Amino acid sequence: MSAETIASRPVGDVIKTPTIVEQGCGPGEPPIRVLCVEGDGKRSAWSSKDWVDSEFGIGLGRSLGPDLLARLDVHFSSHTHVFDSKGTLAPRPDRPDGPFQRPARFTQCECCRPRLWHLLYEGLHNQLPGWLRNAGYRAFVSLFLKDVRLFMGDASVREAAIAHVLADLDRVRPQVVIAHSLGAVIAVEALAQSDWADSPQLLVTAGAPFSWPRFIDSWSPVAAAWLAAKRCEWWNIVDLSDEVTANRVPPEFPYVAARHVVVNNDRLVPNPANTVGRHTSNHRARDYLRHPKLSEAIGAVRQVAVG
Repeated sequence: MSAETIASRPVGDVIKTPTIVEQGCGPGEPPIRVLCVEGDGKRSAWSSKDWVDSEFGIGLGRSLGPDLLARLDVHFSSHTHVFDSKGTLAPRPDRPDGPFQRPARFTQCECCRPRLWHLLYEGLHNQLPGWLRNAGYRAFVSLFLKDVRLFMGDASVREAAIAHVLADLDRVRPQVVIAHSLGAVIAVEALAQSDWADSPQLLVTAGAPFSWPRFIDSWSPVAAAWLAAKRCEWWNIVDLSDEVTANRVPPEFPYVAARHVVVNNDRLVPNPANTVGRHTSNHRARDYLRHPKLSEAIGAVRQVAVG
């Protein structure tokens, strides 16, 4: 485990909507262009004018100060409608997955340490009989992840989703890409295919299914090459209680360029309106993006933009 830690505490759940400076920046300071790539199940049509009320906006509002938040020029990917297709679903997996690989080194967020049983999950999971482990996986994908089955089973849906995000990258030319859930897989595939010379300075992925063996085996050749090369700063945020992440930190290979941050979203979070706290979601973007590492990473991008 890395000795690197995150000391500060995330901002509370109740936020005051920031005053957005025109063009997303102050006088003489360029905006930080951000492209948000959502995954499955989200068909919202947020724009750069009302983004603060989106899942991404609420999460960023909790982690970034108002000054940094006001300097964001936020855009959303245009791909989610492709999952409304009645395309071919991938069949329910009928063969065992390969074994989960050894997790890579990671940074642990001190503000929300995982519970002990989360940390023991890996050892317990590997002790389960293969048939039981894979039966649970097959049921989880079949019952809850229809869009994942579309993405994995229908080449036209997969190609359309990637093409839309690729066009968004060329249109926005973002300095920061924030991708959640299945959107993280789509974003990496699109980034790998982009011929844009100036790749984003920062990629943030959260709640991504990178640890599942089937996803590891499904990367395109260009994406596999992109994953192995450090094209930009890349932070991958993982909650060990999030089933979409397989409750595991991804392995070092093929995610050589990623820096993993383990957080604990599944906890009681006090806020100004409710000092006792409330349970948060272990997978929602708003709860993944509230952690302080994001402020540090985007702040570094701002410093480069200012010059």
